[in-house]
Amino acid sequence: MARWRLTAPHYLNIPGTQYRYEETDRESGEVVQHHFDVGRYLDPENPRDCRSPEGCVVCDGEGGNSRDWVYKGSPTPDMEPLDDSAKVITDKFMAQWQHPIESLPASGDYSRDLLASFEKQLADVMTKAVSPATTGVSLADFKALQEQVAQLAARNIELEANTQRRV
Repeated sequence: MARWRLTAPHYLNIPGTQYRYEETDRESGEVVQHHFDVGRYLDPENPRDCRSPEGCVVCDGEGGNSRDWVYKGSPTPDMEPLDDSAKVITDKFMAQWQHPIESLPASGDYSRDLLASFEKQLADVMTKAVSPATTGVSLADFKALQEQVAQLAARNIELEANTQRRV
């Protein structure tokens, strides 16, 4: 049974925690109740939430300590694993957890760091891109193209000379 100690307040999906909403029908006077499943707020600083001598302890299913809160869901970075199965589960989720402040670059200038990141991405894309010059045009095709360009240039000069004579 995986067990964790909460190190910070959490809203957890604890089965049986519901919000009851009542409304009275104006015409009939009948009271209608609606029940909604909601998260339960557990605070390790609140003695009422810490039912175990180990602190505010939650587990992921039946079979834990009778004083543990049973919850549904995945662990968070603010849950300290208490047993081996909890450590295995926590390690699976560790890669997803990035601290929003600590993951920022350390220079302190967000716009400069963002620009540097974009420039690095652009450089990576440009080095991976295949340019048309490196696609492997054969030497014979290149020489044929040069000859065509030379012929077109000569004919262009000839046409310009003819139009100047007529003017």
